[in-house]
Amino acid sequence: MNRSANDPHGADARQYHIGLRPGEVAPSILLVGDPNRARRVAQQHFDSHGEPICEREFVTYTGSYRGMPVSVMGTGMGAANTEIAIIELCQLFADPTQMTVIRAGSCGALQAPIGLGHLVVTQGSYRLEETSLTFVGPGFPAVAHPEVVMSLLWAAEQAQVPYHLGITATASGFYGAQGREVPGFHP
Repeated sequence: MNRSANDPHGADARQYHIGLRPGEVAPSILLVGDPNRARRVAQQHFDSHGEPICEREFVTYTGSYRGMPVSVMGTGMGAANTEIAIIELCQLFADPTQMTVIRAGSCGALQAPIGLGHLVVTQGSYRLEETSLTFVGPGFPAVAHPEVVMSLLWAAEQAQVPYHLGITATASGFYGAQGREVPGFHP
């Protein structure tokens, strides 16, 4: 194993947290929080896939969808886990700008017309968590690539599912950080 805390990977270039080496992940990657959701995505939507690669809470399936190489990774929950996943995934590609990473998961809504089960395509995100502050100062939004946004909108139209386009917000937690009042829990 490499003995640098700044670049922790094994002699075989396997990334320390996600357990992947170059060539074990496709350049089109779907990130989900729940490792069981990663399994369901691979089993229900991929044409074919290999065995999962599991390291800590990270679970990755690589296969194909309509003949295109794709991967899905369960990252565990939160911005900190997502940061680890994205940084270590970037180490696996000579040119990380050739990767397309989409985060798919649950979200809350502040507008009544956004119903349960509706898709929300994010153009940008107001950052209320702290992990991203180590990369970009406060006040700068996280902005999605316009081509990815347009592709997601096209896919939602083709699937004829209800969807919404707009700005979302990230949060550092699920309950208190998002203003949820939990019966019986009063810190």
